[in-house]
Amino acid sequence: MSCPKVFPVSSLEKILPDSRVFPECIQELELFQNEASAFQIVVFCDDPSWHEDSYAVLKLVSPIQEHLSLYSVRCVPSLYPAAFDSDGDYIKKEPGLFPDALVPYNGSPLRMQSGIPQSIWVEIDPSRLPAGHFPLRIELSTRSGKLLDSADLTLHVIGCRLPALPLRHTEWFHCDCLCDQYHVAMFSDEFFDIARRYVRFACDHGINTLLTPVFTPSLDVEEGGHRRRAQLVGIRIEDGGFSFDFSLLERWVHTFMECGIEFFEIAHFFTQWGAKYAVEIYAEQNGQERLLFGWDTPADSPAYTDFLALFLPELIAFFDSHGLKDRILFHISDEPSPEHISAYRNDRDAIVPHLAGCPVIDAISDLSFYQQGLVDHPVVACDHIQPFAQAHAAHLWTYYCCSQRVDVPNRFIAQPSRRNRVLGVLLYLYHCEGFLHWGYNYWYTQFSKEKIDPYTCTDAGMGFPSGDAFLVYPGADGSPLPSIRIKVLRDAFNDLRALYLLEQLTDRESVCRLIRRICGNMSFTEYPRDNQTLLALRQAVNHAIEEKTR
Repeated sequence: MSCPKVFPVSSLEKILPDSRVFPECIQELELFQNEASAFQIVVFCDDPSWHEDSYAVLKLVSPIQEHLSLYSVRCVPSLYPAAFDSDGDYIKKEPGLFPDALVPYNGSPLRMQSGIPQSIWVEIDPSRLPAGHFPLRIELSTRSGKLLDSADLTLHVIGCRLPALPLRHTEWFHCDCLCDQYHVAMFSDEFFDIARRYVRFACDHGINTLLTPVFTPSLDVEEGGHRRRAQLVGIRIEDGGFSFDFSLLERWVHTFMECGIEFFEIAHFFTQWGAKYAVEIYAEQNGQERLLFGWDTPADSPAYTDFLALFLPELIAFFDSHGLKDRILFHISDEPSPEHISAYRNDRDAIVPHLAGCPVIDAISDLSFYQQGLVDHPVVACDHIQPFAQAHAAHLWTYYCCSQRVDVPNRFIAQPSRRNRVLGVLLYLYHCEGFLHWGYNYWYTQFSKEKIDPYTCTDAGMGFPSGDAFLVYPGADGSPLPSIRIKVLRDAFNDLRALYLLEQLTDRESVCRLIRRICGNMSFTEYPRDNQTLLALRQAVNHAIEEKTR
């Protein structure tokens, strides 16, 4: 090369700062009329003698330019990219810099350094476009206007729309992280203004279910630990009884339904990893706030059981009065182990009779919880899902987190993006009704002990492999900035929507047969380990839909 070059490549590629060989350029990108999609432009020069004042100007020329948004791909550091016992399917497992944060790009000249590639993420919003093929030309020039390189590709907008997401997708929203990052009071007007932007962004990326802190979530804290109070329901003790104020919860529900949230996931009523204690609940008495229940309250405390028996019917009645009773989900305790099964059973017996048939979902990994009828909607770790599938478990969900690091899909920064993208096809094949992850915006160290800067600490203080704890970065203006991972995860759920659309037009067996023809027999541990196969499958699905809708 004698001067900078441009390479349009798939959104599944991750271009590291020391990359020297680049993937094959794409020539066409397909998307439906309600499906945002993306590709990347790699700019690279390997000639140290080239200077031309060391800047290059990138320009996109297309009749649909106003439908394009550009981001600069920023590399972020990772001290802990992979656990020692993880598999070999990583870009690399040594600490270093990895592409992940997407920062809006304003078109300013790119500062070039020989041997260091730069990536620009190009997002296409086809929502107001007609069906058709649209040319897009990429030009790279000097600041004086001399053309250095160019590339062409075609955007193919398919003339139909994907159906709504056919399952529930939750990425846990951490209110306290938002407050600490932006220095706002919990549930203040400023909080809701910022939270609205974060939740709307989540909905735009395939998330339709919102963790709702009726009481402060007891999540990722050590026994006896605390997180900032986040309690949406007010409680008053008077005349020896309780009264409940749902006005703040009502604001929460209306605000985030306007953003696109469809389901509300009520935070757990018992502590994590054992279901031993009540969660922290505050009440007002004689004009003073006091801790009503918490770490000193055993889960089987008669006082707590009696309180839940009073509270839960009123909570159900609140949602029912808003026509939302069929859109709420309940939790008992997160990630109980087999040794906790007796405690979990007792906790379940304390609340289920008061839930009026509303579903209970919990993250579990042991089939015995389901076999004993303790979880009707099991949220199963994806590396433990096979026994549940073989048992034909009803209402099956799945999840992954820091522990799912061998063979199965995940979204760690150091993993190839295809390992993130394949999730959509697997959710389809396993008939999953939901997907759960614990970290949309968890910007603390492990156990919620210290606030972190997500741009410099991506591993929760070396608590989790980088990328496990959050999908978005905090923007300075109170808006989220995306990661590559949330964009690819959105594409995974769009794959799922496309598969269900094809099923509506044909039948499930035909869709499964198409998947097997291109990808072979797939499971959560066996799936294509290359980008092209996944892209070929999606292209085949698109073409089959086009054929059926002409």
